[in-house]
Amino acid sequence: MSRAERDTWIERVLGVPLARTQETLQGRFGAAARAVGEFEAAKIDGLPVLLAALDGARAALGGPDAELRLDELEALIGKARRAAELRTINPRGIAYPKLLLRWRDAERNARMALEQFGRVLLSMPEVKEDPRLAQVEKAVAVLPRLMPDLGGRLSDLLDAGINAGSDAGIAKEALGVVARYRQTLAAATQLQDLVAFGGRHGGDLKAVSTLDETLAEIAKNLAAAA
Repeated sequence: MSRAERDTWIERVLGVPLARTQETLQGRFGAAARAVGEFEAAKIDGLPVLLAALDGARAALGGPDAELRLDELEALIGKARRAAELRTINPRGIAYPKLLLRWRDAERNARMALEQFGRVLLSMPEVKEDPRLAQVEKAVAVLPRLMPDLGGRLSDLLDAGINAGSDAGIAKEALGVVARYRQTLAAATQLQDLVAFGGRHGGDLKAVSTLDETLAEIAKNLAAAA
């Protein structure tokens, strides 16, 4: 419930009149502006949203939406403060959400690249006209299976780091998982051969190579947190 909704409820249900003067609104805006100024000096993430909300509240002062805009601004300030507190408690693990998103995107993009490459192959005129088309279609159908099943342990660990709000040994274990993932990818010789083949024949399989690069990047971040 916003402050405006709460005050309206108090007046209507409890019959207690509340003075919502321009001075009160100006005071709230001044306090909010000071808080945003502190965040601006600290160069926090999400600052553009806060500044836009501050401008919106400033423009609404004196109008019917003044309280609503101030409610929204104060809610954003509260979220920013909680995020700042979390960074203080867990300055290293705060990168885990970005690492998790980066890893999930890399995995998905690699599998999509294999599927897309199969479609490109089947669309080539010389392949369509080849009497062995049925065999090619069967081969293309199994291309995504060349990607090793790395399992979900890395995602689970990064999730645990986010939920725990601390490293708690998670970084060290995750580093070991990343090392195993990279070894597994390097040992997938058929996959590596396909990436090389695609490079020679105009197939865009960079996302598969990027998968290992992403793991290397994650390992670098985890090493700093271990």
